[in-house]
Amino acid sequence: MSLVDLRAFTGLGRSSLGNHVERLERAGYIRTGTVKSFVGRRRVVEITDQGLESCRTLLGRIRSLEM
Repeated sequence: MSLVDLRAFTGLGRSSLGNHVERLERAGYIRTGTVKSFVGRRRVVEITDQGLESCRTLLGRIRSLEM
């Protein structure tokens, strides 16, 4: 997902999203890159295998709390 799309989806400002992205990338949950598109270059974010596994673990824990 592009950072522009992610900003629109989350409603976060540029610097707030940038801080979150930086921390998540440092932790190994996501990776960022640049892709060429018809509108120019766009910075994109992709979830890593580690990020997916952490998400699955968290969702499993949340589901176990349901009554």
